[in-house]
Amino acid sequence: MEEKIKNMFNGCNNLCNHVENDITSITGGYQAGKLFYKGKQITAFGSCSKIVFDINTFNFHIFPEDSEIFNEVSSLVDKKRNEIINCMRKRRDIEETESEAKAMQESKKNDNKIFYHGGTGSKGRINKLSCFENYNNDLFKFISVYYRGIKYNLNFMRFFISDNKKVDCELQKLQFDRVVNKHINIGKNGRRNIFKIGYTSETIHDKHQSCVIDSKHEWENAANDILEEFVGFIKSVT
Repeated sequence: MEEKIKNMFNGCNNLCNHVENDITSITGGYQAGKLFYKGKQITAFGSCSKIVFDINTFNFHIFPEDSEIFNEVSSLVDKKRNEIINCMRKRRDIEETESEAKAMQESKKNDNKIFYHGGTGSKGRINKLSCFENYNNDLFKFISVYYRGIKYNLNFMRFFISDNKKVDCELQKLQFDRVVNKHINIGKNGRRNIFKIGYTSETIHDKHQSCVIDSKHEWENAANDILEEFVGFIKSVT
């Protein structure tokens, strides 16, 4: 089934809504849900490919149809990411490396530092698709780091599961995750349900499980305060 879907998109690893039945057969019934911005539901992208799912990472991608909102949020994400990266470069317990592979390797040798490659997460997810040529393509940028061999991400949008296995998305929100395997989100056949609210302390601290938490900070909070919370999350669940 996975190979069949890949072939439909000529090498592009994203899925479109018109093959939603195939998506649900892979995810165990999970589908793309609603999109929110500034507390209101907005219309998801409906022209061109209407991409909602990545066959490689099992991530849903839901973006605004309104190009002004799309570009507005993209610019905000790019600015906030740069602010946090600049704060990271000032800390002695965080070190930048020349590649993501190097960051992972160094994190396994040094228990006291967080390692990252600034280029990881710097290009968003849809930069190769021609239907987004006129859009400011920073919407899906993120920050990825390694600590003691485990990958952690700081994301600039919040995903959560609502009723009927719908994966909803809220733009301009902060969310942290720990990745124990490559399927960050739903995972194959729905085995990774880490978007669900109500983790127990045992789940969060289980080193064999991926997990996601919402940041306590609002978007407008200082970049250094957001980074401090992210570092606290990393060290509390490792």
